[in-house]
Amino acid sequence: MTDLLSPKNILITGRPGIGKTSFILKLAEQLGTEKTGGFFTREIRKAGLREGFSISTFDRFEKILAHQRLTSTIRVSKYGVDLDALDSVMDHLIHSYSSPAIWLIDEIGKMESFSKKFRDFIEQILDEEKPVIATIALRAGGWIENIKMRPDVRVIEMTQSNRNSLLNQVKTLLTKQ
Repeated sequence: MTDLLSPKNILITGRPGIGKTSFILKLAEQLGTEKTGGFFTREIRKAGLREGFSISTFDRFEKILAHQRLTSTIRVSKYGVDLDALDSVMDHLIHSYSSPAIWLIDEIGKMESFSKKFRDFIEQILDEEKPVIATIALRAGGWIENIKMRPDVRVIEMTQSNRNSLLNQVKTLLTKQ
């Protein structure tokens, strides 16, 4: 059982654009993708404007998560969300990563939380012995807030003043586990 004074799961939150995805990608690069399982999201841009989001595993399985032109009953802001695409990424993770040393997840957000398969996957890996480093929405209620309140997680807010030192801080926390 994890010591509640030093939770094994670390959730990075912060305002949009602060660098959470870059943080996950740098951490994966430094830890080595052979040790990590998980996924990251990226903006889809055209002529400098954001049109949607893609979701990719570290072994390059990629789908479009959400897009302005996507017809969907699930909408977040101006984006239609493709739950089938997200669920296929979850299936890929479940079947492709038997036992990574660490899970890196970008992100636990509103779009993703519409998928039961995603919610079940996140709860499962948070319950495992292996550490989870994930980005999570700054402001959210319901299931996302419940994840933040778990006794086995530590929530750290990324800010302008700590974002350059946060990578080393998290790596130090990982080595203490």
